[in-house]
Amino acid sequence: MGRFQRAEAAGLIAFLACALFGMIVMSIYINTMPAIWQVTQRLFTMASGVVAACSMCTFVVGYLRTHKGILKKNWLQIVKHAFEIIALSTIYGATMLLMSFALLSIINSIIGRSAVNTYLPVLCCALSGIVGYATLVQAELLEAKTVASLLPLFVISGAATAGLTSDDPYWYNNNFSQLGDRTTFAASMFNATLILAGICIIITSYFAITEFVATQHEI
Repeated sequence: MGRFQRAEAAGLIAFLACALFGMIVMSIYINTMPAIWQVTQRLFTMASGVVAACSMCTFVVGYLRTHKGILKKNWLQIVKHAFEIIALSTIYGATMLLMSFALLSIINSIIGRSAVNTYLPVLCCALSGIVGYATLVQAELLEAKTVASLLPLFVISGAATAGLTSDDPYWYNNNFSQLGDRTTFAASMFNATLILAGICIIITSYFAITEFVATQHEI
């Protein structure tokens, strides 16, 4: 079995595991938490957090599968790999958190809150499975261009989430002209997206340079 086939087979296992995890966690949350914790934004935040957790865990698994000899290397190499795992899993987790929250908000605006809340465990199950599969496959076939492609997705998802959760029709103007001057969830999300986008640029640049240097050595 080739590298791509192994990655896809592992991805399918990750899909099933993450889908089951998402379904169980959201079902328990909805059935046990009090009403104050089941308002729409908190439900969406919880579901998005489950999806993000699946993304981070599957990335770590996929990365370690392709770097099985990490502990046999010197401590500098171990530190380097630890930094890569933390940095990249953070990027994947943050991106999937924002993307899933934005997607749930769009679905909510289309079919209504009651329908979304009823089927939220199923939606969380589907999103967790898809994200788990995609993240594990990407982690095993990791390239700088893959990491770079997450940046526009992260920024778009964060800005979309801020807009969809705002109760102010002029949020666009207010947040651009008065960053940090608002205390709403939408303003905080928008500002956090801009800050984390800068961090993502730094991390992406690091991996692009690392891959470029490795390619030059091979040549």
